[in-house]
Amino acid sequence: MPYVDEAVKKRLEPQSRPQTKDAGELTYRLYKEIMEYWMQFKPEIFRSSMGSYETGNMTDVHEGSFQKISDILGALETCKQEFYRREAAPYEDEKLAVNGDV
Repeated sequence: MPYVDEAVKKRLEPQSRPQTKDAGELTYRLYKEIMEYWMQFKPEIFRSSMGSYETGNMTDVHEGSFQKISDILGALETCKQEFYRREAAPYEDEKLAVNGDV
């Protein structure tokens, strides 16, 4: 997990954000954040209001697309691993101590 400095944290934290209430809302928010990042690098010709491809001509996609897709998937995987390390593993250890091993 990249531990960014305080100035970067302050820049990235929204001033006001409604609380996410369930997994559906969390998934929606994560997807919107990813798409905001992705659309910075996606060629203008392929952009639409829904964030999908407008034409079938995939040969025009610029060279960085695969790398950016890989970057996004890597960031998601790293985030998943960090959540597991900090939250899920300690929870499982606690339950193991309470209930015994499988």
